[in-house]
Amino acid sequence: MVDDAVFRVFNKEGAGIIGDETFYDRYLLNRCSKRSQLSSRIVGYTLMDIWDEFGIGDGAGDSYLYYRLNVLGEMGKVYLRS
Repeated sequence: MVDDAVFRVFNKEGAGIIGDETFYDRYLLNRCSKRSQLSSRIVGYTLMDIWDEFGIGDGAGDSYLYYRLNVLGEMGKVYLRS
């Protein structure tokens, strides 16, 4: 099978899911709020959400989630303090 998928993960039932670089953005955005929070808290809870849905071992790592959080900040979807 040939496709342009950036991510291939498997859910707990073993079904394959493909996605692009924005695949995990909704998980990050779900953990963001108007209340000021540390990015490490957002990323940590996001990892737990991903592990709950897909199982430990599949999914993104913390470095990629930090990267995507910064991209979301550059896009104006979240506010990041320096």
